[in-house]
Amino acid sequence: MNTAKFRIPQEIIEREHAHGNKAWILGLDVGFSSLKGFCPNKYFTVPSYVSKLNSMLATVTEDDIYFQDETGLYLVGISALRQVIDDDTSDSDAEIFSRNRYGSKKFRIMVAVGLAIGLMSNQYGEYVQGMPIKVQTGLPTAYLTPKDITAIKKAFSQKYNFQIKIGKKDWESFSIEVPEDNISVMAQPSGTLYSILMDRNGKSIPEATKILCSNIIIVDAGFGTFDPYAFIDRKLVIKESIPDMGMLRVLRETSKLFSAACGEDVRVSAMQKYLEKGYKDCVDEETMNSRSVYVSEYLKEANKKVCMESIEIIKQITNYLRGYDVLVLTGGTGAAWFDIYKDYFKGMKNLQVIPGNKNDGISMHYANARGYYMLLRSTIV
Repeated sequence: MNTAKFRIPQEIIEREHAHGNKAWILGLDVGFSSLKGFCPNKYFTVPSYVSKLNSMLATVTEDDIYFQDETGLYLVGISALRQVIDDDTSDSDAEIFSRNRYGSKKFRIMVAVGLAIGLMSNQYGEYVQGMPIKVQTGLPTAYLTPKDITAIKKAFSQKYNFQIKIGKKDWESFSIEVPEDNISVMAQPSGTLYSILMDRNGKSIPEATKILCSNIIIVDAGFGTFDPYAFIDRKLVIKESIPDMGMLRVLRETSKLFSAACGEDVRVSAMQKYLEKGYKDCVDEETMNSRSVYVSEYLKEANKKVCMESIEIIKQITNYLRGYDVLVLTGGTGAAWFDIYKDYFKGMKNLQVIPGNKNDGISMHYANARGYYMLLRSTIV
């Protein structure tokens, strides 16, 4: 098993997307694990991890993202995650993965970073000062309450004044204030629904009407929540958000097994660097001998266990998928589970199991953000 495929990625990919000239559209998904963005000239992912610094690191790498405002200097993303050590108590996993995080400084830094990267110019497009900025974001289905919607809109609409440095590029200054009326919030699985209906050019695919009229369940397997979202004859019949049933749970289970094998505690946030390397060097404090313990067997066991639990949930809430025509598996965790789902349901002759990135070659974890972008673009072009 390639454990690196399970780590939270970081990338900024320049690519032209269908867009108009009335507004600069940003589809932003600020998830528990990572920030995903989709805009006219790129798509991107940055791990949702922020570390405050006293000064810049000794050397600068292409993975470094620095953020600076009146409160200080911060390291964001994969480089910040690599700095996590197992006995570090500066951030608790409970704080990092809390639902009520919209008002926290670190969440707002992630929002600011998403807005900044989304507005950066490249060969495929340039944001023109004064052009309206429109943002589409989303929440897990059960979090789509007036309280949560107000909180996330407040995070997106506050005035941000900051500088950002990505890799070895120069610092860039930003002053951003998106009017609250320009921010829309939807159920996260709806993003994937719109994404599978749209092609690369932002046009409805030929079978869009057939898909919309079918009995369809979107299974959004994210990092923190597991969100089944189903329609029977165009009527929304299931809108669930099940906690502790995603990659966070997989990594917690892996961490328990891995810690037992190592004889050392391994935090979930520290797991990312071991997924990247594939192993951890564990130290026997009495003999001062070290040995390498590989993650793959523990990750494989934990991933299969949690995935099968998710399948049992789907069977129970859908009456064993009787009458369903399409199951769409999406989200970053969905990418890790797709082959298991496809194989498990292969005997269901009338059920089509498809990935959330069906109409685009990009990673499945972008499906919601891509759908946010495509939906918002269709309403203002």
